[in-house]
Amino acid sequence: MIVTNPPYSKKAQFLRRANELGMPFAFLLPVTALGSRKCQRELEDAQIIFLARRVDFTGKGRPWFPVCWVTKDLGILMGNPYRKQLIFPEDE
Repeated sequence: MIVTNPPYSKKAQFLRRANELGMPFAFLLPVTALGSRKCQRELEDAQIIFLARRVDFTGKGRPWFPVCWVTKDLGILMGNPYRKQLIFPEDE
């Protein structure tokens, strides 16, 4: 299993390599990755988990962009009849 926050400039390469290896993965990626044609080619059967809040990577209290977990073959919702590919957090 691969779990990482890859360099965003190489997100498509990370997705492609994980698919080539056939390994389950969870990558923390910017939501904009879903709009990237290169990434879209690698997202078949992926599950996208959106976060309730933006992650403050700088510690300055001003997160600039939303991120999501892009996962594949982790069995997060196995056996759930309501399984979805896009998961949104509950309201807090």
